[in-house]
Amino acid sequence: MEARSSLLTRCRPGEAQIQLEAGGNYLRTALAAGAASTRLVVLVGDIEPNLFDRGQGDIPRYDYRVPITSVVSDANASLHRVVAPPAGSHQPQDRISPMQEFWYIALVWTADGRWDFIWADKRTDGPDFVLGDDGQAQRLTSKARSIELTVRRLTCVDDDLFQYDDVFDEDMTFCLALQGAGGSELARDTFTWTDMEEGSLTDPHLSLEWVSPDWEGGSDSDEALMVLSAPLEARAELPLPIADGSPYRLTKMRLKGAGIDGVPGFYADVDVTVSYR
Repeated sequence: MEARSSLLTRCRPGEAQIQLEAGGNYLRTALAAGAASTRLVVLVGDIEPNLFDRGQGDIPRYDYRVPITSVVSDANASLHRVVAPPAGSHQPQDRISPMQEFWYIALVWTADGRWDFIWADKRTDGPDFVLGDDGQAQRLTSKARSIELTVRRLTCVDDDLFQYDDVFDEDMTFCLALQGAGGSELARDTFTWTDMEEGSLTDPHLSLEWVSPDWEGGSDSDEALMVLSAPLEARAELPLPIADGSPYRLTKMRLKGAGIDGVPGFYADVDVTVSYR
């Protein structure tokens, strides 16, 4: 194996050409290797990497922990653009969680055995400093996820659904909830519809916003469910597409609040916004 070569800092001594973007659950990397035709692998870990010497110079690693995600470039090139986790990766352990601190190692190599790596995006020492040699890997934090749910309108379709022992309560309480992994409730809001009757409409002013907290070693980043429920098991559910970490907006989506045997008791017009900041 060849000794480490300066493949990433030839254009500007001590400073590699790399751009990083930490999203809600991904790291987007653009890296130039000058004139060298290389392959690239980006390793993302939840602990700071270290250097160890195997006889060919310092090589980075995450001790004995497995990286939480990684991506390999598709082909040899001098300019690479990759996203970790790669598209189509759906394993929970391949996800960077919102508000999670993480570190990266970008390793390039050539067909003739030369290699180089980088784990910080700027020079921190003198003009001949080669990034990574001081053991100061760059710490990043993924963006926080915000989920906003709003019920714009409720329509009572069949008030028979809300009768119990032939008694109809004209004051119905609706509950809007956001659920995470395993059905855990993340946030809720309630609205009592006074004098509800069949065929009537109302603007319930029913809404909630939830922002992902600081990451503490667990994640519900792949699951979110909107639930709008009323008494006697009348409910509407809407799974939210958040696994890919992309912003999402849905307006005036009509949901059917169905009870026993799927009979609709109410309709709800809802807005959904998933954003990262």
